[in-house]
Amino acid sequence: MERTLVALDLETTGLTPRLDRIIEVGAVRFRGAEVLGRFQSLVRPEVSIPAAVQQLTGISDSDVEFAPEVEQVMGQLVEFVGDSGVVAHSGNFDLSFLRDGERVDTAYELFDTLDLARILLPMSPSHSLPHLSRQLGLVHPRPHRALEDAEAAQQLFRYLWDFTRSLPSELLDRMLEVTLGWSHPLRDFLEEAQGAGPNGQVSLRPPPPPAQAVPRTGEPLTDPEAIRDLLGPDGPMAAGLEDYELREAQQQMALAVAQLFHRGGRLMVEAGPGTGKSLAYLVPAVHHAVAAGERVVIATNTITLQEQLFAKDIPFMRSWLAFDFKAALLKGRANYVSLRRWNRYLNAPSRRADGSWFPEEVKFKLRMLVWLAQSPHGDRSEIKLNGLDDLFWLRAASTADDCLAAHCENYKTQSCFYWNSRRAAADADLIVTNHALLLADALGSGSVLPDYQHVVIDEAHQLEEAAVDTLTVLVGEEELLESLEGTLTWYRAACGPLDAGLKESSQRLKRDLSDLFEQLRSVIKQLQPEAGTRSSRDENVLLDGGTRALPELAAAVRKAADTVRSARDLALMLQTGGTQLELEPNPRAERELELFLGQLAVRARLLEEALQQPRPDRLYWLGIERRSSRAVVQAAPIHAGQVLQQRALAEKETVVFTSASLAVADTFDYFKRGVGLSQASTYEMILPSPFDYLSQALLCLPTDLLDLNDPLFIDQTADTVAGIARLLSGRTLVLFTAHQQLREVTARLRTLMAQQGIGVLAQNLDGTRRQLLQQFREDPRAILLGTSSFWEGIDVPGDALSCVVIVRLPFRVPTDPQQLARSAGLMDPFAELVLPEAVLRLKQGFGRLIRRQTDRGAVVLLDHRVANRTYGRAFLDALPRAAVHLGRSEEVAPAIGQWLRPEASRAEPASETFSA
Repeated sequence: MERTLVALDLETTGLTPRLDRIIEVGAVRFRGAEVLGRFQSLVRPEVSIPAAVQQLTGISDSDVEFAPEVEQVMGQLVEFVGDSGVVAHSGNFDLSFLRDGERVDTAYELFDTLDLARILLPMSPSHSLPHLSRQLGLVHPRPHRALEDAEAAQQLFRYLWDFTRSLPSELLDRMLEVTLGWSHPLRDFLEEAQGAGPNGQVSLRPPPPPAQAVPRTGEPLTDPEAIRDLLGPDGPMAAGLEDYELREAQQQMALAVAQLFHRGGRLMVEAGPGTGKSLAYLVPAVHHAVAAGERVVIATNTITLQEQLFAKDIPFMRSWLAFDFKAALLKGRANYVSLRRWNRYLNAPSRRADGSWFPEEVKFKLRMLVWLAQSPHGDRSEIKLNGLDDLFWLRAASTADDCLAAHCENYKTQSCFYWNSRRAAADADLIVTNHALLLADALGSGSVLPDYQHVVIDEAHQLEEAAVDTLTVLVGEEELLESLEGTLTWYRAACGPLDAGLKESSQRLKRDLSDLFEQLRSVIKQLQPEAGTRSSRDENVLLDGGTRALPELAAAVRKAADTVRSARDLALMLQTGGTQLELEPNPRAERELELFLGQLAVRARLLEEALQQPRPDRLYWLGIERRSSRAVVQAAPIHAGQVLQQRALAEKETVVFTSASLAVADTFDYFKRGVGLSQASTYEMILPSPFDYLSQALLCLPTDLLDLNDPLFIDQTADTVAGIARLLSGRTLVLFTAHQQLREVTARLRTLMAQQGIGVLAQNLDGTRRQLLQQFREDPRAILLGTSSFWEGIDVPGDALSCVVIVRLPFRVPTDPQQLARSAGLMDPFAELVLPEAVLRLKQGFGRLIRRQTDRGAVVLLDHRVANRTYGRAFLDALPRAAVHLGRSEEVAPAIGQWLRPEASRAEPASETFSA
């Protein structure tokens, strides 16, 4: 871009233009690669700079005491920028401060390097300016200083400009087609890059992995004891590790798993944190798979663990095994982009209902185009998605009910990402997948995974819930319209234009759908007035005999009958019209039409069931999706465990269930009941953690806790966490069960920590789970607050995490429909489901603290019910035997400080307040 531009950056006291002040301005004028001038000035903010900002920027109150006022600096900056376009990273933030109070009235053309980097470098693990500077080798010596950040933005802009000019011409042409008619600097950037001519085409495809230099000639073992010894002090794993530690529990588990593969059957293993259970099942699994020529499937609940096994544990195991093997990573369909659905979505206009452009959607499509030009797998984990991107992704993700399989050109040319992953799995000895796909395979009569008889289910405590999730179905206006539009599109392709009768019938169905779901939304609002709001805790309306008879629902039930009738009438007309025409054979179009007609029938049937003809084995409810605020109808199975056992596991030769928290009160009864196992059909094993919790962990139980519904409980929680964070300089994880409570505590902590230089990182407020964990690991001088997904599956070893605060016992919302479906038929749902599930979740939350044998820290439990409810003992008995502190909430932080003193004995409590 050979015109004069100005890169600028501001440092401020906070993030809100009307409340916060500018403290430094930096700008760089440049043309091409030539820097034409620089401008830098501190600004007197007339308020004290928060300690966290001083630490981040290195700018103190004394530095700005005699700096010029903001009006003077703004006048100089306006003169420096002139009529040039502006380059900035997350530039709308900077411009919002310039525009506040009409400091600057010029409408600058903004080239935002954050937007450009997200589009052009979609696979970068982070798009922060410091990270991109490190990744691309840019000069950026002092991040978070205005001039240095402006210079880094200028260098990044030049890199992205040269990179764009080198893109394949067909890709750049396609990106311009997406933005045709869009008046936006991104469009100008792409258009000028195309006109500037290429510096040389770049290949976005990664090079193939190098072939293995030395072939393995060893043979897999079949003797269980020999397999166990591979993990021992004299085995090959120990020989390749400098910091090898003998883990007897790991060897015991490896022996048990190897014996099970030898004889078949069922095995349940609770292996505490630090056991090393992944290798304890992977090593026997791969030996059996290769020796017997029988594929083994490993299924996890979370994609995080799935990727860890495939990217870390399996390569490590491969490095010292004497033989080679094939492993494949297979995720659920929704993780892969469907090129056919993507092209359909790409060609749809990116406009809002009022006809205006939808910028977020345009940017998403541009990013996807660049990503797909280089992605080898089409897996969404390769691309960073934020905000509305998740909704856009659903428009392009692979789905079972919109897949042509062998009739699709992408399938035939082996360019379909989903089917390519299936082909790789078919050739693998070891398949790493997840619970959802394992269940989808079973429900699809084995149509997803290749044939297998041996399976290891990790994170098995989540298996029943995963079964309920997989078997839960949803339909809303959007889904039905998608089926309708797809049906009409492919009818036209197969049969030609719609006649007058079909047009009238399709319009009638659209009107019926709109009216029905507006009525359903109105019903939900009447029965649950806060549904769809942030304060809402319960936004579902169960559809049972009582609610179906309510006057509020009567009109919707009648409208549902009309809608289902309209859908069936239209489907019949389409089928009849297709059979009466003499057509040239078009298998693809006919298959598309068949798919969408079937999809429409299934979704209409769910409406009919929920509102008119319920099945006895399902629970139905109405709900409102928080993100889209649309009404939906859902159904869940009442006996998911039985379905799971009959459809997924009954015929398998070997099944291993394992988790760090599987037993309650030293029995597996809760787990067995949930997944439909008979009481006498399995082997059982409980392996304790190798950690010495008595000397490594302190459990703090405040004695003056307020009732959870007391308005002052939020203040008590924030004060307790703040005291701990001040003592530890951050390094604190706070676990919640509700987003609303998290937001309230976060607001108070930001005020309490403002002068301490301690950051507050809150889930969904400051980033995604992965982003927040990365920030916390890199700079633990922070408090990290999270809800459900932070209770398990996160690993922050060492000094980065010294305290876990658990705000409430992790009971599920009792009115959650899926929970009600799971409890149907139980004699005592609280004792048989609610309590044991909460106990297991508490064990998971406690397990976030100690991840290595050198870790040391505290867990603080702020729920008074653990002391004054009869069931409280069940929670305490489930936790590892740690040291315990009892005292008032203001004594918690000093007690933790005393416990963590370097001179404190690790074998004995350091004070009378500590007891086992």
